[in-house]
Amino acid sequence: MPIPVKLPKEQLTKVHELESKFGAELKKGNLKSAKLILNKLKAILGAYYHEARILENYLKLYETALETWQIPVAIQGFQFVRRNANENTRLHLEATTLLAICYLRDKKLNLAEPLMAEVLQNDKVIKSESKRFDFRATIIERFDQEGALAALAESTPYMSISSEKEIHKEAVEILKQGKNEDDIREMLGASAPDAVKDYLFRIDSISKNLLSYEQRKRLPGPKEVIKNKNLGSIIFGGFKRKLYKYICDEKSDVYQAWLKDGINSILDSGFIASIVVTALADLRIGASALAARISAYIMNQGITNFCENNKPSSLMVLRKKSNN
Repeated sequence: MPIPVKLPKEQLTKVHELESKFGAELKKGNLKSAKLILNKLKAILGAYYHEARILENYLKLYETALETWQIPVAIQGFQFVRRNANENTRLHLEATTLLAICYLRDKKLNLAEPLMAEVLQNDKVIKSESKRFDFRATIIERFDQEGALAALAESTPYMSISSEKEIHKEAVEILKQGKNEDDIREMLGASAPDAVKDYLFRIDSISKNLLSYEQRKRLPGPKEVIKNKNLGSIIFGGFKRKLYKYICDEKSDVYQAWLKDGINSILDSGFIASIVVTALADLRIGASALAARISAYIMNQGITNFCENNKPSSLMVLRKKSNN
């Protein structure tokens, strides 16, 4: 592969403009518009042999496809990046991780497992042993979250969900009982069907068995992971990535209502329950008990705390923090 040539100032400015527009379209979930912008980026970057930067942008495109549940598109995209990125590079490792997540969401554990092994046993990309462990622990947590959400989607059809009014009423009742966040996480985990625990146990076992004995000792075992409070944390951890944009985006209805009328109007109106139901629908999940507990959890935290503490990061951000 030719060595990248430094971009002239004029072209670099154009690339920055296009990447900004590209990011804005991805944030809105507009894959078609984003791909048109990416084609323009590719023409400029390709002329100067910046192939890795092109692939990084493709990765962002297909990560958005994954988050908008366009699984076949995401699978093809991550396979494309893997084919074109050099092995034992951060880019290849990340594409492999995301492809494994696609198969976990699709409940195809047989296809996910070899990719999980490739990610969790790679010793060449992240040089620092401590950073490598942190990366693996975070990736295992993400695998667990994706497995839990996929199993919930299969076990709780969306059409079975109660009305938003009933969900809000139940959430308020939970708070009236004086439940704290630990209590609600316990209730959240208890509301998950056994099939969720079974699938999560399998995924977590596969992941942990790929680690060395010393690394496994530093992480909770699969039996500990599926205990109700821990399971509740895993479910919420996976769900908050979808929920964040509905609550914390400055253009969202909830955020605007919060600015205009204050937090009490949001809590009293059932806004949170409505948003939770919408986000669950995006994930094909229809568990009413789950919706009520998540609503109560957010209402207990408050919107300010939720938005400050739960901003999701892409694997690309994680990769830059975790590597030398």
